[in-house]
Amino acid sequence: MIYRLLRALIRHGMRVFYRSIEVEGLETVPTSGPLILAANHPNTLMDVLLVAMMLDRKVGFIGKATLFENPLAGALLRFLGAVPIHRTQDGASAAGKAANAQALAASEEAVAEGRAILIFPEGVSQDEPRLQRVKTGVARIALGAERRAPGQVRVVPVGLVYDDYDTFRSRARVRFLEPIAVAPFLELAKDPEDFTPVRTLTDAIRDSLREDVVHVEDESHDHLVAQVDELYGHKAKELAGGRLAVTPVVAQAVNHFAKEDPARVERVASQLSAYRGALLAEGVDDATIRGHSQELELADHILFFGFSLIALWGALNHLLLYNAPRAALRLIPVHRAYHASGKFLVGLLALGVCYGAQGAFVYWLAAGPLSELAAGTTPWTPTLIYVGTLPLTGMIALLWFEAYESRRHRARAAKERRRLGPQLARLRTLRAALFAELDAAQADFLAHLDRLEEGSPAAAPD
Repeated sequence: MIYRLLRALIRHGMRVFYRSIEVEGLETVPTSGPLILAANHPNTLMDVLLVAMMLDRKVGFIGKATLFENPLAGALLRFLGAVPIHRTQDGASAAGKAANAQALAASEEAVAEGRAILIFPEGVSQDEPRLQRVKTGVARIALGAERRAPGQVRVVPVGLVYDDYDTFRSRARVRFLEPIAVAPFLELAKDPEDFTPVRTLTDAIRDSLREDVVHVEDESHDHLVAQVDELYGHKAKELAGGRLAVTPVVAQAVNHFAKEDPARVERVASQLSAYRGALLAEGVDDATIRGHSQELELADHILFFGFSLIALWGALNHLLLYNAPRAALRLIPVHRAYHASGKFLVGLLALGVCYGAQGAFVYWLAAGPLSELAAGTTPWTPTLIYVGTLPLTGMIALLWFEAYESRRHRARAAKERRRLGPQLARLRTLRAALFAELDAAQADFLAHLDRLEEGSPAAAPD
């Protein structure tokens, strides 16, 4: 019961923290039975929460032992089903390594008994745009569990993508990939000491993840992938199934063309550099040149102005809550990798404190200074009504201010386009030439993917 309540609270918090969460493949995840979720690990604790909270079954996970050093954090993690692992890079002692063996054996047994466990096979959280070396721990646990529960164990790779790791109201994507049955890999063993099943299953997990995470093979192309994704992703999102679904595809395309047609990569990089340089010289961004594809309708204006007072009320009642995470990170500096986790956890804690304090204040008013206005009811009635409206009005305030910022940007962009005069046509010509090149690359890459699916040996673009 407590876990379900906590899961509901975290799910709500996630929907507030992220502007959107793209979820795909959830229907393929087994709802019962032995299960290992193997995810890439770009964003520390947020990765755990995003994956685990999407499922309606309890999910344990393996985490580095240093996360458990804080007594409060350690107690929370253990309640959530976390198992500490002492990593070599953290200076694991002989005792720590022995504890690891016990933890892995316990995880193996838990999976065999029908539980679900989340493991990050890279072994480290990192935000570089590439999948790190996939370690063999997931395969070892999965194969060990399969020996205990023959024919039942499944591994589900999970691809995680963020557009901005530590920013409030950014976007996240969770894609659950096709489950991998473990039994066929165990059958590859010629003897009990044969390492083939471990190696082959590890490779299968790695290959599955690489298809759906941001993996740039040549780090010199990191900026190119990021810039193409930022510029072209909004146009291509319909083809890929979501805005953040585009990002891994852009990385795959750059990897492909870097091998098969490096001249095309250089050509795109040159055109992109020229366009971005021209934007910088004029002091504008691509959204200004692009313009807005759709004008606001009358209904948009009615909703915006009609909810203004409610939004103002919601903002006033959430002023402390909105600023608490930012203030906490100023007072207690943490590594950038933990910014999102820190903001989220502080926000959840502040939500309880703020709502409790504000509710207590309303109760005091209803029982004291304003008791005559509340005649005929107990002080609890206005208190519960007030506290009950806070989540909705807070969300309305967030959405209203985002709409306000969008309107402000529209107005500023329109002003900039008028200021540019004849230069606007030149910038749009540069942009059109760049997008023509990107459109052609997209068509060739999609054709390449189609040939791969059909099993054709001709993998290079025409």
